[in-house]
Amino acid sequence: MLELRSRFLMGLEADLGQTQVLGARRVVPVLGGKVTGPRIQGKLLPPGGDWLIERPNASYALDIRATIETDDGQYIYTHYLGRMSFPAHLQAVGWDARTSADPS
Repeated sequence: MLELRSRFLMGLEADLGQTQVLGARRVVPVLGGKVTGPRIQGKLLPPGGDWLIERPNASYALDIRATIETDDGQYIYTHYLGRMSFPAHLQAVGWDARTSADPS
């Protein structure tokens, strides 16, 4: 069996626009941002976005897309899918994907 190996490439800091609520869907535009790390440096280019679908169990299906322009002029298209849920204590106070990305 092959061993999975990974190493840290980069971190992302995204500048996000106003969330659009479309029924059970949320669209969060990515307006820009920066990419820093030991292997990749650059910036996030607009347009990009986070598309979320609220599930019946209070979780969200994620579809995230963005383009990175590296400091050496290369373009990297990123896309990932995932799931997001919130702990019960945050749900109890009404905090979810419709509110701030910072629960503090």
